[in-house]
Parts: sequence; C-alpha cells; structure tokens
Amino acid sequence: MLLAGVFLQHFVGRRDEADEARIPWAHVDIAGPSFNSGSPWGFTGSGATGAAVRTLVRLGEQLAAK
Repeated sequence: MLLAGVFLQHFVGRRDEADEARIPWAHVDIAGPSFNSGSPWGFTGSGATGAAVRTLVRLGEQLAAK
C-alpha cells in the first residue's frame, strides 16, 4: 500500500506552472479482504462485501453535507 502511494504521487500534478505545491490527494487502499463466505445477511450478500467502498462513500456523503 505504501509503495503504491509513493508511486502514484509521481503522477499528481500541480494547479499551474507557477505553483510549487502539488494538488492535494490521497491514496486509499480499499481492496481489503472483506468476504462473506456464509449466507447473505442484511445488506451484505454472499461473496465480496464491498464494505470498504460503502464506508468511503458514506464518508464522502457526510463530508459533502457539511
């Protein structure tokens, strides 16, 4: 995860040529092993759960509402 973030940092641009600071960005590794090998339960189906994606979407919704 750390190596991927350092690699991706190379491709983050600047706002314009005169700006020394890079555009704010974040590397979020959401490919965790969230897997339900049992029966579906609630909104969690069987198989890959996408729990990290749902968490990130919910965070975005909460931040946008402020």
